[in-house]
Amino acid sequence: LKYIAGIFDPLGLISWVTIRFRILFQNICKDKIEWDENINEEQKNKFIELVNRFQSIEELKIPRCVTSENCLSTELHIFSDASIEEYGACVYAVSRTNTEVHRNLIYSKAKVVPIKKITIPKLELIACILAANMYLNIMKDKNLWENAKVIFWTDSMAALHWIKGDKQ
Repeated sequence: LKYIAGIFDPLGLISWVTIRFRILFQNICKDKIEWDENINEEQKNKFIELVNRFQSIEELKIPRCVTSENCLSTELHIFSDASIEEYGACVYAVSRTNTEVHRNLIYSKAKVVPIKKITIPKLELIACILAANMYLNIMKDKNLWENAKVIFWTDSMAALHWIKGDKQ
């Protein structure tokens, strides 16, 4: 827990790794292991594997410039998805100049599915809500994104029907 709590990633740029730690922690909690007990060998090996994978992130370089001065257009692509263990959303900025297209991950969130069972279609809808909230958060900086075209992406037809208010 101490190792997991020590990871600082406010923009979620490495959430694809940190979510694995949180899923492992949830599984340990499900096993009702006391704080002074040792985790089983499988969980220990999984933790060591995750730590080794996480250490390679030190070499990761993330460009922080998301638009350029001579930018002709900017788009925000907001993706959401869910699975049995996790759900999440991410925002990419795509900016175009006369000669180049720049794509940058600017914000991401990944959440562990609650222990209480929720159907995948409902989790997909929750992921869409997360994406919408991320959009609202990003749009607080209106000067940067005021002319950006915003596109939401999901692979869930059920969530799309719920959002549109269809009776299907």
